Amino acid sequence: GIDITTNDVDLPVPLPEIGFPSSGATGGGTTRLELFRCVLEQDGVPLTSNRLQVMDLRSTLPFDIDFLMNFKNFFPPPGNDSVKIDQTLESGETYNFDFSLKGDTLRALEYPDSAIGQLELDVAVTIPEQKTTIPFNTDEIGSFGLGVRFGSLNFKELEAFIYQGFPSVPTEQELPQGFKGVTLADVRIQFIMDSQIRLPVKMNMDFIAIDVFNDTTRLIVDIDTVGYPASDSPGDTSRTIIELNRFGTQITIYESISDSLPSYDTLKVPCDGCGTIIDVMAANPATLIVDAEARIDGRGTIVAGASLGGGFKLVAPFALIMEPMTIMSQPTVLEEMDYQTRNRIRSSLIQSDMVFDVTNSLPFGAELSVLLSNAEFFPTDTTMDMLSDFRDSMAAEQGWNPSDDVYIIKNCTDLSPENSNIYIFNVMTDHNECIDGMPYIIRSDGTGVDTVISYVDTLFKFILPFPDRLYTDEDADSLGVPTGMVAEPG
Repeated sequence: GIDITTNDVDLPVPLPEIGFPSSGATGGGTTRLELFRCVLEQDGVPLTSNRLQVMDLRSTLPFDIDFLMNFKNFFPPPGNDSVKIDQTLESGETYNFDFSLKGDTLRALEYPDSAIGQLELDVAVTIPEQKTTIPFNTDEIGSFGLGVRFGSLNFKELEAFIYQGFPSVPTEQELPQGFKGVTLADVRIQFIMDSQIRLPVKMNMDFIAIDVFNDTTRLIVDIDTVGYPASDSPGDTSRTIIELNRFGTQITIYESISDSLPSYDTLKVPCDGCGTIIDVMAANPATLIVDAEARIDGRGTIVAGASLGGGFKLVAPFALIMEPMTIMSQPTVLEEMDYQTRNRIRSSLIQSDMVFDVTNSLPFGAELSVLLSNAEFFPTDTTMDMLSDFRDSMAAEQGWNPSDDVYIIKNCTDLSPENSNIYIFNVMTDHNECIDGMPYIIRSDGTGVDTVISYVDTLFKFILPFPDRLYTDEDADSLGVPTGMVAEPG
């Protein structure tokens, strides 16, 4: 052997880059994640989790070594040790270190300006000044080694930049047709979202209403942000109300559900060529296509146990503008009265009165009529539109030709065989049975002989009177009732 004296000598230690796990997509991808800060869970984690072990740190070199290893990205809370080893290794001795990472914060050194790109690790091996003997009777003078093991890492809080798009699945819904002549005047539909997640969530909803003529009405709802809590307090919940109304889209955000005043309130008017929810509903769509898309886009904090939920609400007033219309019920077939009973009534009944007391609390007036006919199918009005609709229905139900014509005659003289070429004997056995003023339905099929197919008579009629008074805007302010609600029934 040979006795030597060493000076302080730093030995170069090449270190590979330890990239921090992250995800991203290029070329039009829909997911991107950059972590800025992670707080490791402290309570309720397994023994092997949130733990770093440096094992079997050993040198058999014939001199002492000063060894330094520093995991610079870990910042411990009070009471935790720094994740750092600064140890003089004596030849032949074995050293083990066990670091608890519970409660530590893992972040970039340049936080908050930079994300965690890689784990920053300082390793230094130095031969201090010393006297030692180096043997010559061996092929090697010694070795140096160690093992590093991370347990699983459980986080209770993550601060990150996230872009996560959620796939859009368009929904197409067939809708029943509403009453002809009804126009929607006012309605308010609210989407309510309660969030404990401090991440910027953005939403887009595209409503396309297609009517029976294949005309479209479009409503675009663009939500640039869903509110999130102002603090990190557990359970703190923000509320975002997205209201579709006759003016456009109202976005109201409360930083806490207990707040009485919003922190953000704005109205977005429809874009050019777009409509409001009133326009969509008033189009009386046969098909409604809803294409909704949501995404997380921006920097925020994810806390364990936080949630995001929502609901739907239809808010009064639900106001309609109603043109004169006919609302049909299902027809009822009455059994024919026998001849003797009919003859007695005709012979003896001079007058019959029925008295009804009708109170109407609906915000509109109406007539309730009971119509009588000899046929199951008959028009309910004498307008040309109604007669055309009746003809189309008969073409579909009874095999009529769509080019047939339908008209009404109320004057018996016009039905007389002496004055017309109209066949009447499907409805009456003799022209003397004709009743003046009774609407008789005539079908003309182009053969030269028109046919009386049925009659329609009003058996009796109820009048639903208009309300005596409706609540006004002043009543709404003082009493808290909707404008237009019935105050005094008719």
